[in-house]
Amino acid sequence: MRIPEDRAIEEVYDNKKTFPLLLVALALGAFLLALLFNFPLERNITVFIEGQIAKNRSCPLSYSSMELGFFLPKLTFKDLTIPAKCYKQRQGSLKLDQAQVRLSMPTLWPLGVKLKVEGVGKGVKLNIFPRVAFGGTTVQIEDTQITGELLSQIYPGTNYLQGSIDIQGHGEIENQKIVKGSIKASSKNLFIPAQTIMAFNLIAMPLNKFELAGSYVNKSFNIKALRLGEALAPLHAEFRGTIKPNQRNMRLSTLGLDGRIKFSEKLLQEVGLIRLFLNGKPKKENYYYMKLDGTLALPKPTIVDPP
Repeated sequence: MRIPEDRAIEEVYDNKKTFPLLLVALALGAFLLALLFNFPLERNITVFIEGQIAKNRSCPLSYSSMELGFFLPKLTFKDLTIPAKCYKQRQGSLKLDQAQVRLSMPTLWPLGVKLKVEGVGKGVKLNIFPRVAFGGTTVQIEDTQITGELLSQIYPGTNYLQGSIDIQGHGEIENQKIVKGSIKASSKNLFIPAQTIMAFNLIAMPLNKFELAGSYVNKSFNIKALRLGEALAPLHAEFRGTIKPNQRNMRLSTLGLDGRIKFSEKLLQEVGLIRLFLNGKPKKENYYYMKLDGTLALPKPTIVDPP
């Protein structure tokens, strides 16, 4: 089919206009691809992050290597060490074989970004979800587990317990401090090694069961339930009340607990000081009712009359 002369001239004119634009677009695309593949973007971002970590003297992290991922953006640390200074203690450190921070998903209400922090190491598995939004910062703890080995890292020279503890929790943060939150912790294999506490030479105690549920508000932990030991364990205890944390030294946190405790005959026979402490004290159904004051490092038990 023959194209009219005036139309043919118009189409040629349009092609002359669009062809240079196409060449410019292709050239610009090639330039951007070359820039993306040759410009050291990852290295520059890594250097910037390393610089920011080095400037943070209040929490001087150390690690053997750091890797940056762009697909599902993430930051991975190898052999990460978090010193006691980061959690306001004088000694000890938390060591992780690997830790990873990655973008989880955006949140629409409140508008913000949700991250996922994962960590694995000797005696610890972490899964923490911080959410940074215009309304404030929150932290969700899920599928997290700690063991006695972790406590020995944080508090060197101690061997308070063995076994694993599963933890779930939630916290709201303002000015880099937790202002409100809740926590649940449980264990089915808790074991207390033989040790000396408050001049009591305790025997090894397979308690197995441990449960803790409470909330944090007004700078105080409100303990709704604290249970230790199975019914036939060497020790079985149930407490509730408050714990006021000491931000500088958690071992100096003050106790305000009320509850009851039962000791097995074997434990009473082998630990004479407990037997002397309880001598003549009232009990109900083999339970001694107690007020527990003092601090985590130095609790002060007082036997009270049963209800």
